[in-house]
Amino acid sequence: GRVWGDADSDGEPDSNEVGIEGLEVWLSSGACTPSWSNRNEGSDPIMRTDADGRFGLESDSQDRHPWSSLPDGDYCVVVDPNDEQFEDILGDGAWTYPVALAQTAMTTVHLQDGHGRLDVDFGWGQPIQPVGGLGFTAIQNLYCRFGPATVYDVIGDLVPSESSAILGRNSQSTWVQIQNLDRA
Repeated sequence: GRVWGDADSDGEPDSNEVGIEGLEVWLSSGACTPSWSNRNEGSDPIMRTDADGRFGLESDSQDRHPWSSLPDGDYCVVVDPNDEQFEDILGDGAWTYPVALAQTAMTTVHLQDGHGRLDVDFGWGQPIQPVGGLGFTAIQNLYCRFGPATVYDVIGDLVPSESSAILGRNSQSTWVQIQNLDRA
């Protein structure tokens, strides 16, 4: 797995985006739950991301990985930016992957036969910059997603002539956050 600095906050790792070193990655038995806290799970195995932001969920040929001896089953992989030690490493920002704007980055994985998954990634992007007072009117049908990429679920749409306030944007202005329309 890898934790990367999502410079364009699009939820997808790009070739020019670097890994984030020194973050603790936690592994807890069982599927992830919204109430997960490392403070309640003091005995969980931990590892830190390396210089490229990588951490391992797979044992090497000499079985040196700390998680390789775990029994088969579901595990919650977590990077928690709310820990005080992360502030200097991460700075301002928000998770962009796997769930945009989540308080804690987590995903459930299944380990089997001492092997894990290498595709457990987490993206940390720049904060949304408020734009204040701007809006737009759709000129064609637009799908609104929970995050700034097509991997995120569609949560609504705008039809031609519908307007919405723009609440924020990323620093490159490649996506905007809009106000959810209440059509009730």
